[in-house]
Amino acid sequence: MLTQLTPRQQAALTATTANVRLAPFRRTYSGHEGPAAALYLLDAKLASHIHAHLRIVEVVLRQQMHVALKVSYGARWFDSRTGANLSSEASKKVRDAYDTLRPQRQRRAAAGRAAPAQTQTPSADKVVAALMLGFWVALLRTPNDADHQTTLWTPALEACFNANRRPGAPAWTMSMTQKACQRLNWARNRVNHCESVVFGFPQPGQVQHGQIRYSPKSIVEECRTLVGRFDVDVEAWMRTCTVVDHLIADPAAQRALAYSAGQQGRTIR
Repeated sequence: MLTQLTPRQQAALTATTANVRLAPFRRTYSGHEGPAAALYLLDAKLASHIHAHLRIVEVVLRQQMHVALKVSYGARWFDSRTGANLSSEASKKVRDAYDTLRPQRQRRAAAGRAAPAQTQTPSADKVVAALMLGFWVALLRTPNDADHQTTLWTPALEACFNANRRPGAPAWTMSMTQKACQRLNWARNRVNHCESVVFGFPQPGQVQHGQIRYSPKSIVEECRTLVGRFDVDVEAWMRTCTVVDHLIADPAAQRALAYSAGQQGRTIR
């Protein structure tokens, strides 16, 4: 975990970091470098803990969706011949996963630079592990070139997201599920791209009386809730991991979120 900066280290960090990156932290404290640098470190700590929650979500989500689809279409349900009828977008991601998993000699042979190599088909589990969170979110959309509602949601995924939910939790539709998973995918991308989190998570293309951002608290809660759709014990465990809650409640983090909420045309949820 990052430690607090000495004055010399703070100056060095400021000199080696783009001004545009530090600008919102400075503005939160009216240009004062010391508390702005401390907020920057708090943001990094918070991002690391949110990343841990998102990591659990991604691994659990892909496994549960894979198991559910395997029951309907077999272990290699993601291949075009299974009848799952994936969209062209999803199918491309599968092909990209295969390309990533193919040994280098096979890639050279496919490009015509070497003698043909014996084809080695990666295991279904390896292909599933190579498919990023965005792929699984795409299976919950209704694209123009595939009927995921009929081939994926109704026979397999509806029960996957609803059968084991905690008592009293409402049933989710495909649209509700997609929106929840998409929010977490955007959050994952933001954390992985080293963007700030204390100012909220932007929702690309979503505008309602201004730009919509989700607070760190909302994102963490959504992580726990989504996992709870599959297993209430795993959700309960995630709720005992409270370091992230304490970081969110830190006065500096709350000040940053209030600053963000005060920006014109921005709504925090």
